[in-house]
Amino acid sequence: GTASHLAEIRWLRPVMDEALRRNERLAIEIIGGRDVYRLYRGMPRVTVAHPMKWPAYQAFLAMPGRHVGLAPLLDLPFNRARSYTKFFDITLSGAVGVYSPNSASAEVISHGVEGQVVELEQEAWVEAILSLVQDEPLRQDMLRNAQDKLSELAAQARQGYSGLMAARSGNEKE
Repeated sequence: GTASHLAEIRWLRPVMDEALRRNERLAIEIIGGRDVYRLYRGMPRVTVAHPMKWPAYQAFLAMPGRHVGLAPLLDLPFNRARSYTKFFDITLSGAVGVYSPNSASAEVISHGVEGQVVELEQEAWVEAILSLVQDEPLRQDMLRNAQDKLSELAAQARQGYSGLMAARSGNEKE
């Protein structure tokens, strides 16, 4: 919801509008300031949450009830330098992600296994959202796979950190 995502938030507006039109049970939540509120004002079943500090954001992610997370990263220099934190955030929130193919998240998941990797074509994103919302068994399988992948990535990070600390400790003895 920060200014660094404003292009994506604008890109998602017609996607969300169409998904809401085609599924009357769908509700959408997005994080953003006044610009985002103005952009999404008037859309039915849309909640705009204000940006928050890290501890509040972590608690926000842990709240139940989310099913699908969207991470459409446009091909911009800033986005090319990003990590796969969107995969972490979406999975920790209990949702299955829809990711753009040029994103770091798409590099750590397999399409249809831990999430969906969908070309940045708005109708394709509408279809991806609706298919995930309507197929709970598939969504639950994908969520379990994503949670397993998240655990695997966390273990790799811990192992890498332990190796780095051991190397530093060895260098200090010299």
